[in-house]
Amino acid sequence: MKVKLGKYSIELSVLAVGLSYFVVLINPLGWHMFLHVAPLYIFFLLSVLQQRITWKYKSQLFIMALFVLYTLISAVFISNNSGTYGKIIRFIYEFIIFVFFVSYKFSEKNLKYLFYAYNCSCFAVCIKMILQRAHIVSDTQRFSIVNHGKIMDPNYLASLFVLPIIIFFYRCVKNGFQIKRLIPLMTLLVAVLATGSRGAFVSLILGCGIIYFKENISAKKLLTTAIILIGLFCVLLLFLPSSVFSRFDYHNFHDDSNSLRFNLWETAIRIFASNPFFGRGANSMINLGKSYGARINLMAHNSYLEILADYGLLGFLLWIFPFVSIMLKSIKQKKYLIVGILTATYSCAFFISAQDSAFLWQNVLLCYVMLRFDQNIVLEKKKRREHDEKLKIKSEENFSYSTVLF
Repeated sequence: MKVKLGKYSIELSVLAVGLSYFVVLINPLGWHMFLHVAPLYIFFLLSVLQQRITWKYKSQLFIMALFVLYTLISAVFISNNSGTYGKIIRFIYEFIIFVFFVSYKFSEKNLKYLFYAYNCSCFAVCIKMILQRAHIVSDTQRFSIVNHGKIMDPNYLASLFVLPIIIFFYRCVKNGFQIKRLIPLMTLLVAVLATGSRGAFVSLILGCGIIYFKENISAKKLLTTAIILIGLFCVLLLFLPSSVFSRFDYHNFHDDSNSLRFNLWETAIRIFASNPFFGRGANSMINLGKSYGARINLMAHNSYLEILADYGLLGFLLWIFPFVSIMLKSIKQKKYLIVGILTATYSCAFFISAQDSAFLWQNVLLCYVMLRFDQNIVLEKKKRREHDEKLKIKSEENFSYSTVLF
């Protein structure tokens, strides 16, 4: 079933996925997890099940299945059960959605719609931030949005802006820094600065840096882009309050927030070291944190250390395989937009516990779809070229026959 949106006809199941990007605007839980949009993705899943599916990325699917199986084994033999099964449910859900999402053949119109919906949801968040002017209690210079009385974690909110910022930056580098591209880019950058998320800021530098150096082939273009970026940064310094930039001052890198984060990282490393191969089971930071030096029982604020602490090297290698796999494929095929998005996304996951977050899975799923879409285009071009060559050979043969016979 299709729905008419302007000049495009979008499948209802894909429309549901696009709507899932807007759930952040009403999510009352303070953490925007991938599981929180389950009803819309399940609707997509049920629609896909009615169609014929050609399974793609089979090695990634197999390794992910092994990881889910390992979490079940860990729950039985290693974990102490506190919070364990909640994590397993999230892993199973993420695996099932991944299986069907990356195997579904999205049309160009559907893919454009998903990115358009993602961008619109982020601009809607910006508007809500402006209207509410809500800040966290412990820092009046860190802004976010409030849903049903609960303020959204600014680090998770900033991470949502990563994908559209990378895309708008890519368009600027490829097609020029025009006003129609600069305004949305600057709007989203200011939103990230307003959240005070240093992790997201560093991640954007890494992601945009890859695109900047890989897509700017000529020295002239490199210099022009650098001058424009410096100019834009100066404009931000002039027009934004100095308090917005205070968290990004290197003198503040040893504040209470980072001090706690380093303490949690050290704790996660100690828990991992206590059973490096198998880990200590799901939710180990909450269950064992204080016993290993944590000031308070909190998640590790680092996705990779948290998986290592919970599931050891064995679980970590299984978990990270699909994330590394698409990065390597994208680098090999020189798809630097995808590389930039993934670099920034994975970097954000280094500063927060994002293994179950909406932004991580949304970005990775869309990158898998983009890569498959590009591969299909290449295959179609190759088939068309081979078909044209066969026609050319056939016409030459016919010409040679005609010269002989007549």
